[in-house]
Amino acid sequence: MAVRIIQPALVLAVLILLAACDSPQSNATKVDVNDYLAEEIPPCTPVPDSSVDPCDPDAPPIEMGIGHRDLGDEPLTIRQMLNDDPNPPPPSWPTHLMLRGTYLPRTVRCTSGDLFHPPSHLQDEFDYDVNPRAIKCYVDVRTNAYIVGSGPSTLTVMVFRWVYWDYEYTPYLEEGQTEQDLIEEDRHLFETAMNGLFPGREHIIGLAPSVDLSSEAWRFLGSWDVQRREDGTVIAVHPDRDLWRRLRPDDYQSHLSALEMELSAFTQAVTTANQERVTEYGGRIGADSSLPMLVTNANQLREYYVEVGTYDDPDNPPAQPPPPCGLAVPDQVNNPGLMRDCITLLTAKDRLRGTGTLNWSVDTAIASWDGITTGGTPSRVTKLLLSSKSLTGTIPAELGNLFELTHLNLSSNSLTGDIPNELGWLQNLEEIRLSGNSLTGCIPLALKDVTTNDLSSLNLLYCAPPAPDGLSAGIPGENSVPLSWSAASDASQYRVERYAGGLDP
Repeated sequence: MAVRIIQPALVLAVLILLAACDSPQSNATKVDVNDYLAEEIPPCTPVPDSSVDPCDPDAPPIEMGIGHRDLGDEPLTIRQMLNDDPNPPPPSWPTHLMLRGTYLPRTVRCTSGDLFHPPSHLQDEFDYDVNPRAIKCYVDVRTNAYIVGSGPSTLTVMVFRWVYWDYEYTPYLEEGQTEQDLIEEDRHLFETAMNGLFPGREHIIGLAPSVDLSSEAWRFLGSWDVQRREDGTVIAVHPDRDLWRRLRPDDYQSHLSALEMELSAFTQAVTTANQERVTEYGGRIGADSSLPMLVTNANQLREYYVEVGTYDDPDNPPAQPPPPCGLAVPDQVNNPGLMRDCITLLTAKDRLRGTGTLNWSVDTAIASWDGITTGGTPSRVTKLLLSSKSLTGTIPAELGNLFELTHLNLSSNSLTGDIPNELGWLQNLEEIRLSGNSLTGCIPLALKDVTTNDLSSLNLLYCAPPAPDGLSAGIPGENSVPLSWSAASDASQYRVERYAGGLDP
């Protein structure tokens, strides 16, 4: 049978990660997702482990319109965006939710093989003579505030790259290309810029249920950018603003009030437009009274899928996205420390070259990562054993944040540079092995007392205790106590920590 090739398309959608814990087939402990509704986060708040300014006005423009690319005579209005106008939308395509959110760096994970399953009212638009399956990549979005609807504090954004298969389920690939090559291409794209979402930047995102019902999914419809002016005012930036500025400069200024809005005014305008739509359609996705209701709580997407018949075939229920680092919802909620260990290691991997043999990725359970052992209650990373892995680069300082680590073995690699002083933060360390590398500098004093070590073979001296520099006790005042400073005998044995959100380390 000949394979009909359709140009691969990137389609953005959003899946609710929390739905995985309520699967009819799951025997896991039930989690009341309504316990995990998002609390509002102030605009322009950075996400952990990211140096990106969420509202940087000098960041690259998004230039991603919603529903069309023709600028027309006027910028798309908020009501048009809610309805996915001016193209006449299929009944499942209007925006259900709108939120202010930030795409979390280093959360990309990919799957493949799900059979594409369009809703019944769109079946005629997808006339196949092959069996299509999709490669899907996911990233997480921190939901800073819901403008339309409500939901959890984190959503998982799914990106489709459609690949059409023949009757033997053989993917259409270019010569010499593998399915894993396609996945890695997508992963690289979405780790840098996700067709309208950029890691660490804040956006206002429109969501609707996916046109592909093979996954219990939200579909990404487009986004406004969130930026900060020089005077500190936070504004919502129309997705076509920079196109108007570049392509229609003569009309740009006259439409500026529609292309840039203060965030509070934008929020009010969206709320008003949505209420008008809800009143007009009786709360449904369109004027037809037989159409499903708009989903107003992101946790209730399952009900929509049941209503439109997605679960009628019990042998092929919608797939769920892989949770980051294999952490199901109870672990993410009750064990944020393991999630932080996951992100720490992913960041550390960026510092190590020659890591092709490591399978560290958010689409693989962290307990299955090369060289990683987890243990304890709640579970944390306890051992990092990467001897003879052909690693190059430097020892990542981030490893000092694996606070429950008991064993660290990086021996017999090709690592260079200094031994990070941050390794002295590992107060639970029982064994450290670093021999067989080309390390320089000195050895942090705190590592001297690790019970099992091979540090003497490095032929390096231990670091001298740092002396305080430029410190003073200040000028005594009312109700004050006198202070004095002296050098600590081994400052590398101490660490200063900053916790956010009341989470345990």
